[in-house]
Amino acid sequence: MNRADENVLAWSLLDEATDLLTRTARAAVCVMIGAGDEVDAIHGLLRLLADHGVELPTQHRALVWDWVWGYFGSDDEDALAALLTRLGVPEMRRPVVIAPSVVPPSGIYDRRPKRVHDKYPVSKRAFSGSKQVKSFHDDMRNERVS
Repeated sequence: MNRADENVLAWSLLDEATDLLTRTARAAVCVMIGAGDEVDAIHGLLRLLADHGVELPTQHRALVWDWVWGYFGSDDEDALAALLTRLGVPEMRRPVVIAPSVVPPSGIYDRRPKRVHDKYPVSKRAFSGSKQVKSFHDDMRNERVS
């Protein structure tokens, strides 16, 4: 979940909790959200809603789970899942975590044209500062001329 979605979630939860907050407390939460402290505001609002036995409306459930999945594997994951259970939110499928050994290696891919790759199979980066780079550029210049 990105910051904009966190912001939307925080304001949505504040709308749900409006009747449970005093004007001063609501203003304080508005300041928290406006100052960019959405995470603490969301934590506090979820706790407030759970403590008052409010069930989270259906339209907010996916957003809340999206936010909780950001804590997947952290120390807070179990506490947040328990909090959502108190809010009457059924557990949704968790994201699949790909093991590091399965992730394809990132690297530099050769983007040279096929004719250049066939003539010079190793990238010029491998020869940085050597005579082969000079000969590569000389050969390319000669090909353009002819």
